[in-house]
Amino acid sequence: MMKRFSTPFLKNILFIIGITFVVLYIYHQTSSFDFINFDDPIYVSDNQAVKSGINYESLSWSFRIHKDICMYYQPIAWISHMIDVELWGLDPGRHHLSSVYIHLLNALLLFFILKSMTGSFIKSALAASLFALHPVNVDAVSWIAERKTLVSAFFWFLGLWAYLLYVHKPKLSRYLLLLFFFTLGILTKPVMITFPCALLLLDIWPLNRVDFEKQFNFKILTHLIMEKIPLFIITGLWFITPLLSPTLLSNETTPEIIPHSLRIANALVAYVKYVIKFFVPVDLSILYPYPKSIPAIQAVSAFFILFFVTSLFILQYKKKPYLIIGWLWFMGILFPTSGLILGTLWPSMADRWAYIPYIGLCIITSWFVIDVAKYRKNLFLIVLVMIAAYIPWLTWAAKKQVSHWANSLTIFQKSLAVIDYHYLPHLNIAAELMHRDFHKEARKHLNIIIEHEPDHAKAYYNMGLSFFQTGEYENALKYLATARKIDSNNANNYLVSILILKKQNKHGEATRLCEQALEKVKKKDEILYQLAQLMSETGKKEAAELKVLELLSAAPHHVSGIILYADLLRQRNETDKALFHYQKALALSPGNEKATVGISMCKKP
Repeated sequence: MMKRFSTPFLKNILFIIGITFVVLYIYHQTSSFDFINFDDPIYVSDNQAVKSGINYESLSWSFRIHKDICMYYQPIAWISHMIDVELWGLDPGRHHLSSVYIHLLNALLLFFILKSMTGSFIKSALAASLFALHPVNVDAVSWIAERKTLVSAFFWFLGLWAYLLYVHKPKLSRYLLLLFFFTLGILTKPVMITFPCALLLLDIWPLNRVDFEKQFNFKILTHLIMEKIPLFIITGLWFITPLLSPTLLSNETTPEIIPHSLRIANALVAYVKYVIKFFVPVDLSILYPYPKSIPAIQAVSAFFILFFVTSLFILQYKKKPYLIIGWLWFMGILFPTSGLILGTLWPSMADRWAYIPYIGLCIITSWFVIDVAKYRKNLFLIVLVMIAAYIPWLTWAAKKQVSHWANSLTIFQKSLAVIDYHYLPHLNIAAELMHRDFHKEARKHLNIIIEHEPDHAKAYYNMGLSFFQTGEYENALKYLATARKIDSNNANNYLVSILILKKQNKHGEATRLCEQALEKVKKKDEILYQLAQLMSETGKKEAAELKVLELLSAAPHHVSGIILYADLLRQRNETDKALFHYQKALALSPGNEKATVGISMCKKP
C-alpha cells in the first residue's frame, strides 16, 4: 500500500518542490523591483480607481468602458490589481511577487493537466518546466501591467481542467463550470477568444475524441463543434466591447498607415522569429519596433519555412500527432496578435504574446525529445545530456533577463542594446531620469529623439518640462511653444506654460493662453480652473465666478474648483454658502489644508 501511494505521489511532490524552488530562484529578485513608467502608471501607480483598492466605486469602475484609456475590455484584470493594492498597498515588490506566484501556479496547473490528458509524467514535467523557466515568459511575469496575461492564462488552465472533467463525465454542472472560467478569462484578456479552437485541437490529441486515422466521421466532428457553440457565443459578445470605445476605434492603425502587404510579411517573419526565440532566447526586449519595410525574400522564405514545417507535421500525424497539434496550438493562439489586425501601439512582435502559444512548442519539444530517447537507445545519453544542459541554461538566461526589469532605466537601456533607434525607450529613460532630477542626462535622450524626428511633439514637451523643473523658464517656454505648434491638443502643455507665465507675473499672456487652450483641448477642467484663478487674482471676481461655475457644472467634484468658488463667496461675505462649499471640498478630500483654513475663517466671529 505504501508503494502504491508513494510512487506517483512522491514524483509529483518532488516536481512541485523542484519547479517551485527554481521559479523562486529566478524571480525572487523582483521583490525589490519598482514600477516602470510604461503602462504600470495606467494600470496601478497613477490609477486612482485601482489605488483605492476593493470598494463599490472601484469595482463599478472596472466594469465600465473607459473612453480615456485606449484599451480593450478587461474588468477582471483591473480587479486583480485592486486586490493587490488592498493587500499590499502600493509596494511594487509585493505586486511583482503576486505575479510570480500566479506564474508558478500556472506552471503547476499545466503540468497536472498535461499529465491527466496524456498519462506521461516525464513529458508533462519537461513541458511545464520549459514553460515555467523560459526567458521569453519573463516579459509577462516581471511587468506588473502584464498581470492580465498571467490571470487570463490562469483561467485558461482552469477552463482546461473543467473541460477534462466534462469530457470524462459530461454533466451540465461541469459545462457551466467551463463557461464560468472561460468568461472570467475573456474578461481578463482577449487572448481567450482562441480557447474554443484550442479545445477542438485537444479533442483530436491527446483526448482522441475524433480519430482522423480511421474513416472520417463528420457527425462526431460536428458534435464537437456544436459542443463549443456557447463558448463561441460568449466570444462574439466580447467583440461588441471594442465598438463601445470611441477612443480605441479612433486610434486604430488603418491600412493607409500600415498596408496589408507589410502586415502579412511581418506576421510571417515574426512567426519564424518566435520559433527561433523559443529555442535560442537571446536579445530579448520589451519592444520590437514595427518595421518600415520587409525585404520580399525574407517574407517568402518565412512563408516556405512555415509551410514546410506544417506539411511535415501533417505527414507525421499518424506516428506523432503531438507535432501538428502543438504546432497548430502555437500558430493559432498567436494569430490574434500576429498584427494582421492592428490596434494602437503595435510592435512587430512581443514576448508577452507568446505566453500561452509557447505551450504548443513546449509540448512538441518535450514529447519529441523523450520519444527519441525512448525509441533510439543509442541517443538516450545524448538527449539526457542536452536536457541536463538546456534547462540550467534557460534558468540562467531567465534570471539574467529578470534583472533587467528592476526599474524603467534598466529595462529600456536593455531595449536600446537590442533594437535600432526607436523613440519609446529614449522617451521613457528621459522621463525616469527627470524623475530622479538627472536633467542633463535626460535631455541627451530627448535630443536624440528630436534629431531623428524633428516633429516629435512629446520630446519637445518633455524638454520644456525638464527646463521648467530646473527653473530655466525661457528655455521651457521655447520648447513648449514648439511642441504646441506640432500638437495643439496637449492640455498639460498649456498648463505648464500657464504656470510659468504666472510665475513670471505675465498674467495677461497666461490669460490669453488659457483662452487659446479652451478652443483646442478636449479636457478643459484644469484650464478652466487656471483661467478662473487668474481672473480672481487680477480682480475680475465676477468673471472668475462665471468660469468656476462653468468648471463645476462639467466637473462637480473638482476639489480645487469648489474651494476657489468658496473663496469667492467668502470674499463677498456670503459665509454660509462659502462654509457649505468648503465642507463639501473637505468631504471629497479629507484633510485638505485649504478647505480646513477656509472653514475656520468662515466660523470666525
